[in-house]
Amino acid sequence: MIRIGILLGNTSANESIKLIQQFNDFKITGIARDIDKQDAQKQQYSAEELVRNSDATYISLQAPSFDLIRMGIKKSNHLFLHTSPVLTPEEIRQLISLEAEAGSTVLLFNPLSYLPEQLRIMPMQQVPKWINIRLPINFEHLNHQLLDLLLFICSVEKSEIRKVDAFALQSQQTPNLITTHISFKSGSVAQLELSDSSCSSQHVIEILCQNEKPISLPVNQNKEALALTEKSALKQFILAIRKKQTTIVSLSDLTQALQILHEIMDKLKYSGCSLLK
Repeated sequence: MIRIGILLGNTSANESIKLIQQFNDFKITGIARDIDKQDAQKQQYSAEELVRNSDATYISLQAPSFDLIRMGIKKSNHLFLHTSPVLTPEEIRQLISLEAEAGSTVLLFNPLSYLPEQLRIMPMQQVPKWINIRLPINFEHLNHQLLDLLLFICSVEKSEIRKVDAFALQSQQTPNLITTHISFKSGSVAQLELSDSSCSSQHVIEILCQNEKPISLPVNQNKEALALTEKSALKQFILAIRKKQTTIVSLSDLTQALQILHEIMDKLKYSGCSLLK
């Protein structure tokens, strides 16, 4: 039995509890919220107490902090991060080193990476792939959108980066098109295009690889589909905790995704486009 605590921000605990209770492997030890000190006196557990009394922690915060993640790893806690943390490359390197020393697992929940179709292809790391993504651009959360998609790409292809090219068109400081071409040393290639096109038939997420049928992933997931995807991620989390064969999105994948994002930002700035911050 894995003792798991739930750490929340402003979200309701009901959905998280219902999801985790579907697993006989988990026993919920308590719930805490990331709130100010005055309100914290009213809750049963602080975040540190929750981690100390659990084997694993389900963290659903808008941006889990470096200190929180480090504290969890140092206490040999396994962490399920519902949202990718905002960390510097040096902070990620420190956490990866601590994770290895403590024997902990840190899983990043990226919905695209835990779809059943995607899990089927993730172990095929030695096979060159063509990853093609064309989606509508999210003007308000462009950095977040790009990082999530790059994290997905890095979960599909875990080899070293060979080259990153980026190009953008903009009108009155508003992006019309951002296109990125990423090549890997394994021979795999990813083409990522975000545009203001409203034609849904042009939006696609697909993976092609040798001797396999093309894999098409859903561009949009409704609430029920997201719950199933998260359930799939929790299954992988359990396998990782038990040191069994599994496929997860890790801090190492985040390192590579951030490296690509920074290269994209540099190339766009060099070409006179400073849309990303």
